[in-house]
Amino acid sequence: MQDHLLVYVGSLKKSKHVYDKLVGMYEVNNLNLIPSLKNKLKELKMNRGKSVQSYVMRVSQLRDQLQTAGEPISDRELVMVTLQGLPPIWKLHSRGIYDDL
Repeated sequence: MQDHLLVYVGSLKKSKHVYDKLVGMYEVNNLNLIPSLKNKLKELKMNRGKSVQSYVMRVSQLRDQLQTAGEPISDRELVMVTLQGLPPIWKLHSRGIYDDL
């Protein structure tokens, strides 16, 4: 266990109490984290000079973080957000995908 966590659980006698305390602490962090992650995902844009691969990797990382925080995102929403973050040159290609959703 990391030293900084001992402050919160050091006085607890039973492992169940330690577990409950740690779960409670991280649940609160996840609740605060979810809106931030959703916002980052919706505002994410593919930057000029960056590859599509690096952009899609970042989208996937945010999706995974949301999943871990207990807030999975649907495939449809993920596709829509990903397409919206592409630069204008990709809009023609994106339009066909939107029509299929």
